[in-house]
Amino acid sequence: MHLFPRLALLGTLLLTTIPLQAQVSFYGTDDFNDNSFAPGRWSSFGTTNGGLWTETNGRLEFTADATATAITTANRAQQFRVWSSTTSGNPSYTDSWSATMSFTIDKTAVATNGASVLGFENFMAGSASGYYGIYLQYATSGGRIYAEQGVFNGSGYTRTTLGSTGSLDNTFDGTDVLLQMNYNASTQAFTSAFSFDAGNTYYTFGTWTGAGHFGGPATGNTSAWAVTPTTGFGLEVYGALYGDGVTPGSTFLSGQAYADNLTVSAIPEPSTYAAFAGLGALGLAFWRRRQKAAAAA
Repeated sequence: MHLFPRLALLGTLLLTTIPLQAQVSFYGTDDFNDNSFAPGRWSSFGTTNGGLWTETNGRLEFTADATATAITTANRAQQFRVWSSTTSGNPSYTDSWSATMSFTIDKTAVATNGASVLGFENFMAGSASGYYGIYLQYATSGGRIYAEQGVFNGSGYTRTTLGSTGSLDNTFDGTDVLLQMNYNASTQAFTSAFSFDAGNTYYTFGTWTGAGHFGGPATGNTSAWAVTPTTGFGLEVYGALYGDGVTPGSTFLSGQAYADNLTVSAIPEPSTYAAFAGLGALGLAFWRRRQKAAAAA
């Protein structure tokens, strides 16, 4: 075997080795085609008023039966599904990563005087200090995408919209919309993005540094990251059916609101790319020298 192929093989092994340790805990994919939640991977909480995420029909479907309940902001049909992780080494905090998932809401299923929201959120594992999320929303007046932060204020959450596609729009198509969340470990900043064309084009809501978020007023620090996550971040899928607080909510049936194809992957740091670029250049130099020596012989 020539030296260049050997170095190329070494580079390939290193590239595949870097994420493997983290893939065991935080990184991975789920296409939901097995119609069964992976053991030890998905957990749930916050289930109220008939809201339910179910892995069925080769996707993750959100159903809700709130026809007998006057749904309010605090009393809604909802459920969280957490992409569980073993946080050894805290790769979700120490690594840069990207999470992408597709979401669909059938706008004809949205109740009169009601609204529905699907999306996913990032939160500090083991803490209720706050969250950061990107969502697909539908109401009777139309649909949109928005990003939001929620800061724990001691008794509830103070929510702030960080960006959106604008007002609710009746022409908005909420079919197979890709929502994405990115984390830069070097800057400790998040960005959220969305795509209407299967990921060919992404639109970004901008950078969020988490000031006053992970920690929040309850810790007495509203201007910085009050707590360094000791157990990493958590990632959860959220589904909810809202109402006007007077009219009973509607029903989401199978196939009317769902998510699919979750991917959580590491983003190599620029220094990693530089190291492998240098390795490749070294291998190429050795190969050229060997070729010249062989030609002169």
